[in-house]
Amino acid sequence: MLFHGGLAKNFKNSSLRKNHFKKEKENVVQFNKSSSLKNTLHLSFTGGDPKKLADFLFNQTQFVETKDDKTYLKKISAEEKPEIIDHMTGLIKGKMDKTKEGEPLVFVMPSFPFKSPSRDKTLFSNVDGAEKASINHLKNFMNNAEEAYGGNLKLKIYSDGIFFAPIKKVDYDAVTKYSDDLRKLIGDDKHIELITLDKLYPKDYKSQADTIISENARPINKIKEEVQAGGLLNNKFCGIHKFYTEELKGQFPNLSLNQRKKQGKERAYKVIQGAEAVNNWLAEKEPNAIRFSVHPQTVFSNKINIPLTKVRQNMTPWHTSAVKVKDESGDEKVILMKAKDAKGKGFDKVSKDGKLIDEDDKTSTAYCFKAPDKYKLVTNNDGSSCIKALGVEDFLVQSYCSSFQTPGLV
Repeated sequence: MLFHGGLAKNFKNSSLRKNHFKKEKENVVQFNKSSSLKNTLHLSFTGGDPKKLADFLFNQTQFVETKDDKTYLKKISAEEKPEIIDHMTGLIKGKMDKTKEGEPLVFVMPSFPFKSPSRDKTLFSNVDGAEKASINHLKNFMNNAEEAYGGNLKLKIYSDGIFFAPIKKVDYDAVTKYSDDLRKLIGDDKHIELITLDKLYPKDYKSQADTIISENARPINKIKEEVQAGGLLNNKFCGIHKFYTEELKGQFPNLSLNQRKKQGKERAYKVIQGAEAVNNWLAEKEPNAIRFSVHPQTVFSNKINIPLTKVRQNMTPWHTSAVKVKDESGDEKVILMKAKDAKGKGFDKVSKDGKLIDEDDKTSTAYCFKAPDKYKLVTNNDGSSCIKALGVEDFLVQSYCSSFQTPGLV
């Protein structure tokens, strides 16, 4: 579930020991702080160094913390960093010890379900420049991770689109076409594999999705009881409800606000249930894999957050459109942005081959947006990025200090 994973408990003399975290079954290798990690690490059958991989992943990830019932991006202090890296090293080593000789160390990540049906967020239902930028980034990410690790690595992307398609009223054919087009982007890359239910269970993938949910998640009424009792799940539910109330506006513009709120509430409960099922199903299906998440996690979580694009953003390619914009050096970068925001800035829609597309064109040839040359992508001293227009207009691409909200649970 969102921002909640099993967390290592055995950090002796740690300033963070007062925090109590749930331990995910068989995922955490506990380390006693009194014994040096350097003396316990070794190269496993995969031939890699878990500490070096942990260092690499730490520098890629983001963390969150909860204060006053709100979740914020967390800045890691110099004192906290070694403990977190030790924990990540333990996670990695625990999976290395279970990896068979000659096989790669595996990362598993549920993601890339389908393009959002809200045209406020996306151009069309097709894979477009946002997915291309993300897949290219993940290819580079895995190459760099393997270089740091010194052994073989594999990223298994489990598309969870079949689970959520009926909840969000997305046609199954659109889901399978999205996955097929993603496979074309991935190509023969040795590090990345896309796994989908329609390929695992070609004859009955729809019923298999229902079975997986019923066998791996609580009934809706039990989830409602926990939500209504208040606490963490209630906070998550409220964020998810707000998200889908907004998304329904772009999917079904004629719905009233009350109708969107009602349908958004129904979606929120089902999404919580579906995410719970995917979590538990993957833990059983891939017990020896390190769990990646597209969402920032709490420190010491059993899930490790990774970026989906080169320009770090708390957005996903399936909920956004791509925008090409030049940085201060004149190099073209790709950022993610809601389609309505890109349109609102007057950015041009372009095709895959870079040709301008008329705003009134309703065909699905639009591939991304292109910002006029007056806009520049600027990186600030704190690591955040913003787009500026001739020193006048300034809007954030990402922020490390603002309140963090996300609808995802995995």
